[in-house]
Amino acid sequence: MMRSGNGSQARPSNIARNRRRNSGCGVSDARVRKVVTRLNVTYFSEILEALDGPKRKVIETYGFGSLLHFDKCAISLAFSRWIADQVQVRSSDIVVRNKSIPITIRAVHDILGIPIGGSSVRKCDAERGKKEFFAVLRLSRLPNFKYFGDKLKKKDISDDDLVRSFLIVALATFLCLNSNTYLSTKHLLPLVDIKNAKDWDWSKYVHFWLMEDIRKYQRNMMSSTHDSITLGGCLYVLCVLYLDHLVFGPQDLLPATLPRICVWKQDMIKEFSELDCVRGHTFGKRPILPFKSTCYARRPGVRTPPVCDASVMNFKNELLQRVPGTFSPQSLEDITDLYKKHVAAAPNEVSPVYAQSIIIDIIDYFYQRAQKDKSNDNRRSTNRDSPVQTPEDNGHHTDDHHDNVVGIRPVEAADVNVQHSDDHDDIVVGDFPDQGADDNSEHFDEQTDNVVGHSPVYCTTFWWSNSI
Repeated sequence: MMRSGNGSQARPSNIARNRRRNSGCGVSDARVRKVVTRLNVTYFSEILEALDGPKRKVIETYGFGSLLHFDKCAISLAFSRWIADQVQVRSSDIVVRNKSIPITIRAVHDILGIPIGGSSVRKCDAERGKKEFFAVLRLSRLPNFKYFGDKLKKKDISDDDLVRSFLIVALATFLCLNSNTYLSTKHLLPLVDIKNAKDWDWSKYVHFWLMEDIRKYQRNMMSSTHDSITLGGCLYVLCVLYLDHLVFGPQDLLPATLPRICVWKQDMIKEFSELDCVRGHTFGKRPILPFKSTCYARRPGVRTPPVCDASVMNFKNELLQRVPGTFSPQSLEDITDLYKKHVAAAPNEVSPVYAQSIIIDIIDYFYQRAQKDKSNDNRRSTNRDSPVQTPEDNGHHTDDHHDNVVGIRPVEAADVNVQHSDDHDDIVVGDFPDQGADDNSEHFDEQTDNVVGHSPVYCTTFWWSNSI
């Protein structure tokens, strides 16, 4: 069980600090409360790991294979609680800074991949469901969910019992959390005829359960009679939906894969929530995307809209401006196709900016590097080919010659009879082949080893000259 808060009485001067920080839903809290949840990621993950290939195949056949993609995704109660504080239950929206994120039945389906449409679970007869469920399983009372978890680990379990036990564990630990470790009788009727369980609207039911539990949580937070408050519902849906509507950097872009349970795994919710943290347990730092720019606005099978001509033209103009020179028509088209590919992969309002920035920055880097290496090669060639300075016919030294000699005492102009030594030629600065270049830039001589039978040519220069 996860806990938040210390349950102690807050002093009157701290009342304002304990009030909800966003005026969106009006939840206030006059005392520091202990908030708990029955979310049990550890146990649910343990059950998933215990399922072998044949058992997984049966669960997929019954229509609940998407839940098998859950991968030990840690969910912070502090983060979940903050999001729950921002929910407008009446409109089913998360409201942050006057921006709304809709919590819809379709969003639940897009995140979890569970069945959508069909008979309504929440309108079924709970008492009839309890009676029929007990009759099918030959029970006199409803056991703890771990009873069904132990059954899942047995080898000689029937297909119906396998799927029924799996759904009971999923509902109790992950999908429809409540205030105790026993399954709600409201879940039972759809689990009687388990072969037809996929014909019930589970997405609608998980949505209903989440909104009802947030409503209870907010009501209890307003009350002065509850020292311990339970936050139920599928907190995974709440966290993933919120994070998928935030603007992160280009390095943090996630694939638009549906259902989202295939994407959000392990510590991802924790890591991305930290990027949205203002301080302590207060979040809401990142801007919010409009719905049309999120993965929820796109459905599998829907044709991705083409990249607009204005965006492509802007990319070409920016590329030619940043990188002077003449691109061959084929090279320009190849680079433009690369830009279109990355924009189409995540078609939202910010993807053209990210794609253009990354591609042009990389090309500009290699261009600048090639220009630098070319300049260094020219300097080296000039230093090698320059003639060695020889003394005047009368053997006199000039002051300019003295400046190019290392380690020799300057000779005064009056010393007209001093003879020039040929050894001095060996210590003329210009005769050191590398010094002139090494004074101004770095060289990676190991790259020249890759060129056989040629004078030293740098790889970056070679790449650039053959790319444009």
